[in-house]
Amino acid sequence: MKTKELMVTVRKRMKVQVDPYGSYDVIVCGGGPAGIAAAYSAALLGVKVVLLEQYGFLGGMATSGLPILTFHNMKGDQIIGGFAQLFVDYLKKLGGTPGHVPLQQGHMKTITPIDPEKVKIAAQELLLEQKVEILHHCLAVEPLLRNNQVKGVFFESKGGRFYLEGKIIIDCTGDADIIAKAGMDFELGDDSGNCQPMTMIFKIDGIDSQKAFQLTDEEIVVNPHPDPHSGFAPIFHITTQFKPWQKIIEKEGLFDGIADHRAWLMCLYQGEMFINTIKIIADSLDPTALSQVEISARREAHQIFQFLRQHVPGFENAHLSFTPIKIGIRESRRIIGDYSLNKEDILLGKKYQDTIAWCGYPIDVHKQDRIDSYFQYVENQGEYGIPFRCLLPRELENILVAGRSISATHEAMASFRVMAPCMAIGQAAGVASALTVQEGSSSLRKV
Repeated sequence: MKTKELMVTVRKRMKVQVDPYGSYDVIVCGGGPAGIAAAYSAALLGVKVVLLEQYGFLGGMATSGLPILTFHNMKGDQIIGGFAQLFVDYLKKLGGTPGHVPLQQGHMKTITPIDPEKVKIAAQELLLEQKVEILHHCLAVEPLLRNNQVKGVFFESKGGRFYLEGKIIIDCTGDADIIAKAGMDFELGDDSGNCQPMTMIFKIDGIDSQKAFQLTDEEIVVNPHPDPHSGFAPIFHITTQFKPWQKIIEKEGLFDGIADHRAWLMCLYQGEMFINTIKIIADSLDPTALSQVEISARREAHQIFQFLRQHVPGFENAHLSFTPIKIGIRESRRIIGDYSLNKEDILLGKKYQDTIAWCGYPIDVHKQDRIDSYFQYVENQGEYGIPFRCLLPRELENILVAGRSISATHEAMASFRVMAPCMAIGQAAGVASALTVQEGSSSLRKV
């Protein structure tokens, strides 16, 4: 068969759905922390919800090995509850988290370590309890626009391109994909267009933790669990430069040859370490650049593991047990909404009449040189409000955004981009969507 004829045959066999694959009150695009919160919260109020997720599981970056940051302000007051706390409580019942662990020092008051595998089952079961329809291996790719209304979303699957009809759309893609495909303006990175570096967490098992504690002459912070019978290892944070092995690092070309590198090590269970040290700068929206980043990051994880096993006491019998499904992207698109949260709003701890979520995490900017971060804290160790207007893209009526892509400046986003605030924003988006549907309106601005 000639190539041209083959292409025609393939096109005939591939489905392109014109009629709606389904009709829903709320369509949630993306099943990460914000997306699961949005879907659960909308369905809890009784509306018909579908969630589109590109992978075969839910949880997004909550399955990467990172802990959830952070439910508390710097005074130690818990300021985030709602779905995010419900999720932690459910995980706790599954044995997937010790809960909120106080830190002895650092740029936050608590962390919430989580088991990536148990996150997947917790997210799934919570949504199914509320009768959310979950469509896995389905990538939301494009909205159907009529004037300033989004009538639905096209998605791609192995079976072809399909269309979902929806009254309200929530973009939880992390990159404002649906807003961008709608032709709306967006912002990217800092004033020069530079985004924060990407990071790949990896996990090593089979470690002799007592020996490993001696891998650095820098201070080791051990954070005992509130419940000593929890079954989890004490959470220890080590910030290290592996100084005793600096000559080996230079010889083997690790950390891209940067002398002033940093590694953050953390454990959940005995004998394991999650390692956060790989930082790569690239354009996450460029397919070639992102592909090279994934290749480089996974290669670097293996190289660092080999270095640890060969040279560092406590790692002799260890094995590399986990790398996440994708690299962690700190920053990409941000929508231009009815209000743009800025640095001053955060540092002054501003509250708003339409506050829908709180955040006490500092502005945490990872520098372009990948060496270190800088922190700027909320005034009086408090928290600031995130206004509903930041979720609403200008010129569109029945779509909103949840997660790190809401309307904000580069520095403001560097604060609320972490998981707990993203869940709180997602919950607000889900509630607002359900209320709008129940009121028979298509305008989220009237809710």
